[in-house]
Amino acid sequence: MLLWVLFLGLLFAGSIFTAPLFPGQGKRLAYGITGTVAALAATLAVLRWSKDRWADAGLRWSRYSVPRFLGGLLLGLALLAAVLPLIYISTGIYPALHPDAGARLLLPLAVFFPLALMEEIAFRGYPFTLLQRRYGLWAAQGITAAAFALYHIVTGWPVLGSLLGPGTWAFVFGIAAARTGGLAWPTGIHTGLNVGQAVVGLGMAATGPSFFQLRAPDGSTGAALAAAMMPAGLCAQVIFLSAALGLTLRLARRRAATSPPAQQAATPLAAAPR
Repeated sequence: MLLWVLFLGLLFAGSIFTAPLFPGQGKRLAYGITGTVAALAATLAVLRWSKDRWADAGLRWSRYSVPRFLGGLLLGLALLAAVLPLIYISTGIYPALHPDAGARLLLPLAVFFPLALMEEIAFRGYPFTLLQRRYGLWAAQGITAAAFALYHIVTGWPVLGSLLGPGTWAFVFGIAAARTGGLAWPTGIHTGLNVGQAVVGLGMAATGPSFFQLRAPDGSTGAALAAAMMPAGLCAQVIFLSAALGLTLRLARRRAATSPPAQQAATPLAAAPR
């Protein structure tokens, strides 16, 4: 869609100028802020062209916004924490306090909020709403998940990791957006997952700064453990994806049962006097 093209163009163009200005973790924060501005700018451009409102992009503030975000944050952390027992049972790998944990407490975990927000605006915002409106919830979920995985591939993620990671979680974020009609809940879940991975050292954080580090029974750590954790990770992904698909089916059926038949709304002759 046009919005995704604009978003990527603005994100890459903005990052060229902002990335050299910020060292270390500041570079990730700058990337997240640049991406959030890019997503908002792309959304504004498309909304003006289509004559829709900010509310149609899920960008409206209400008294439920903060509670939903915080609830999503806790849910994201809980989902990530649920993976750890699976890893330990199947491999014996466990999180151990990092030797440099004192310094790593200063890790600016706040960088994960703008990183999550920019992606939720771009993918579960107006594109998701528009796809639901035109083609239904299932199409919105599938198309957005494919685009989300492709976006991660374009930005440097491995193909398999993009499909199994972001491609799967897109369904979780999507059902959260569909059920609430906004972005607070999916942004909270997204942020919680990213923060949890950074704290524990899972996923893309396995080779980066983390408060804990995953350690095998033989004492080995780091990216070398990825292959051993793959079966447990796949099992968790299947569980989460199945749950998201089940909730999507339930919501789609509920909407079908409560919405009027399309023919009655679309066919003027149905209401014409005889």
